[in-house]
Amino acid sequence: MWASGSKPVDVVVPTSSLYFQRTGASSYDYGMGDFTRDNTWREKDISGIVPVGTTKVEMSCRFYAAGTPHEMLWRKGGETNSIMFIKRESGDEAREYQWSFWVDVSNDRKVEYKITAGAMNNLDITILGGFKDV
Repeated sequence: MWASGSKPVDVVVPTSSLYFQRTGASSYDYGMGDFTRDNTWREKDISGIVPVGTTKVEMSCRFYAAGTPHEMLWRKGGETNSIMFIKRESGDEAREYQWSFWVDVSNDRKVEYKITAGAMNNLDITILGGFKDV
């Protein structure tokens, strides 16, 4: 029995999901040549991949560090707050690293990245899905 003696209110779920999942990708969305690796914040327009209204994306990253430690930072496009970012690091081992992470997306569907310079054999990014306004 509920404390108030009444039943809980039904939750209405929208017919269009807040989460979208990308399926059928035949290759990575971005490769090493699609990034400037100079430890400076750079903009990446993802509007050709994600739908209008996207607020957050899940990204999968794969890279081979080639014996050089690296930092990779991601944040919402246009963000200026110096502590609002996601950071991934590699050690100095010559091996492959793989991560997935969530990044906020600006209203014009842009994100920003900052990647350290140095030897790197490959860098591949795929957007797996995300959240959007309905």
